[in-house]
Amino acid sequence: MAESDKILSKRSLRRHVKRNTEAVVAKLQSIDNERVDATYSSSSHPNTSASPPMEVDTDDAGSCCSDSVENSTSATSGQEEKTNVFEHYYISDVQDDTTDTDGENDDLCDLRDDLRVWAVKTNTPLSHLSSLLAVLQKHLPNANLPKDGRTLLSTPKSVEMQKKAGGLMHYFGVVTGIMTRMQDSPTIALRQTIHLQINVDGMPLFKSSNKQFWPILALIEEDPERMPFTVALYCGHSKPTNTYDYLSDFVEEMSVILEEGFTFNSTSHSIVISAFICDAPARAFLKNIKSHNSYYGCERCDQEGVWSNGRMNYPLTSATPRSDGSFRSQHQKDHHKGESPLSQINIGLVSQFVLDFMHLVCLGVVRKLIWLWMRGPLATRIGSQSVQSISQKIIALGKSLPKNFNRKGRALTEVDRWKATEFRTFLLYTGPIVLKSNLPNSMYDHFLLLHVGITILCSPHLSSHYCDYAEKVLKVFVHNFSAIYGDFIVYNVHSLLHLADDVRKFGPLTQISAFPFENFLHSLKKQIRKPNQTLQQVVKRISEQKPTNSVSHSRPLHNSLSNHSCCTKLSLSIYEPNNIVLSGHDMFRIERIANIDGCTTFFVRKCINKQSLFTSPVDSLNLGTAYCEELSAEVVALSEIAIDAKVVALPFKHGFAAYRLNHT
Repeated sequence: MAESDKILSKRSLRRHVKRNTEAVVAKLQSIDNERVDATYSSSSHPNTSASPPMEVDTDDAGSCCSDSVENSTSATSGQEEKTNVFEHYYISDVQDDTTDTDGENDDLCDLRDDLRVWAVKTNTPLSHLSSLLAVLQKHLPNANLPKDGRTLLSTPKSVEMQKKAGGLMHYFGVVTGIMTRMQDSPTIALRQTIHLQINVDGMPLFKSSNKQFWPILALIEEDPERMPFTVALYCGHSKPTNTYDYLSDFVEEMSVILEEGFTFNSTSHSIVISAFICDAPARAFLKNIKSHNSYYGCERCDQEGVWSNGRMNYPLTSATPRSDGSFRSQHQKDHHKGESPLSQINIGLVSQFVLDFMHLVCLGVVRKLIWLWMRGPLATRIGSQSVQSISQKIIALGKSLPKNFNRKGRALTEVDRWKATEFRTFLLYTGPIVLKSNLPNSMYDHFLLLHVGITILCSPHLSSHYCDYAEKVLKVFVHNFSAIYGDFIVYNVHSLLHLADDVRKFGPLTQISAFPFENFLHSLKKQIRKPNQTLQQVVKRISEQKPTNSVSHSRPLHNSLSNHSCCTKLSLSIYEPNNIVLSGHDMFRIERIANIDGCTTFFVRKCINKQSLFTSPVDSLNLGTAYCEELSAEVVALSEIAIDAKVVALPFKHGFAAYRLNHT
């Protein structure tokens, strides 16, 4: 779900459903009027009686939509112009053919599918959905719609749960999740080998309670949407008390399918676990090792930490690396608490547990740097005027961030509320601009080391050519950290030394981060409608999300000229800030977008006289980062396939600082 989604109050939700109901009725009336010659036999449709009584959620059992149901029958003709409430889904217009009853029945099936997709997408309460179905049955008596929303969504009557590890747990299954994603995205089914990323993390549910979820999530690397799915869901008042109980079903299933694979639509597929992507506490929990702030807490080398000023420091920049073999043999006893249940399956308990970019860099190192500048020792603090200047620039630059950024940036005084995406934006894009002249030169140059190293490791192109250089830059950053900030080489700072190893093995950091899983966790939490029976609620909501026959359509440009276009995941426009692109080593500003012979063509002006934004530790031009002031007078045509990347153009001095978009 998008981060901008808000949870409506019950009153607002009733009004929202009322408006949607009126729009649906108006649309369906217009469709029904087109079928005046169509004839239906009432005996040709199954009985639409309500499903048997069953236990429902408190929020779903009321009749809070009765007013909207009564008022919805007075739709006017002017309402026919309203936007389809199914958002990206639509109800197909029916051919006015009195003899094509099969086609009309297909349209009614599409209506049921569209209703179900809409209800799931908008997280509509079951009571509201049932009220809507009652209205639709009144105006479309032959539509064969059920009376109860639970029937439409095939909501299970009961949920199978197990008492495990101090809480309740429901296991969905790995293969079940993979097959569901294959139905949603058929391109996955074309792959013979399925590569999985696994995530485990804790999520508090309420501010006034210790109740929390600990889901096991998986993501198929071949999935173009990179949409995680739930393998198992644990609910308790603390993290699972026993790792073996918590992982038992997962380990049992993986032991079988890693060896035997599975069959989908008569085609055999094999499964490979690529990586476990978790934060440091979750990795320690799964691997059954000492915590990250222990003396032997580093997961990649056997360096012994030094306790200083209330913190565990790892001052050395080189130590003997750990290996999968040394881990299984527990070569360094002080690193382990016991044997991991994951040792029963064939995975590398060192090499396949990546150091997550989101938690380690964004929420770890970058947040630590800002904390040191604002609240650290006096020698590292910056003045209040500098804090105010940086904050004002961050907020101002937020207006120039393209659509790819859901969060536009907040003041440093609100840094405790910053999300991981805001720290990422600060590190990769806005930081070099807003910190200029507001940090001492030594601190600014030190920050650029981190900026350059992470920029390289996040870029698919740069990381494949300059990974070794990024490793050296980050090593210098860690080495100089204590000289500038004191004894703050904690676990996160030290682990920067090992990031390049993961990039060499798995690819850029953006492909092995917890960002997709974190977004999915928020969507799980939004499925909760009441504080009781939270596990049962979410399991039911997940079961309602099974695929349908509905197909989302991408519409081409209808006119020869347009102001907007969509290239793969890029959202481009002739308007700022979504109108700068990179082609080769050149940057262009989009002036017009046209559809010529079915191909999208961009008419652009080239950015000329590019300059370096910085020259140390490397010339920024080598990273695809430049300072631009001038555009060519000549307008040239650029094909869609010639565009390599979108550019983030931020106002700076008399022109703009241009960065290649690297985080997506």
